[in-house]
Amino acid sequence: MTPMRVKEFIKSRGQVSGGQIQKQFNMDHGLFDAIIGFWQRRGNVVTVGCGHCISKCGDKVIYTWVEDAQNICK
Repeated sequence: MTPMRVKEFIKSRGQVSGGQIQKQFNMDHGLFDAIIGFWQRRGNVVTVGCGHCISKCGDKVIYTWVEDAQNICK
């Protein structure tokens, strides 16, 4: 499992939940957090919502890829 494979999966889907990413790559929550965190720190993955959860969103959080992270705030 590499961050690049997760990147390509998110980009190919447009928007994807954390649960879908974990299921696609059969990864545990710790590895998922590390890889998503890697891309979020670089500004390439952002949270765009939640799958209509009541309390804790957990694996229902929706992520999307931002190609030009440097220009997101301009």
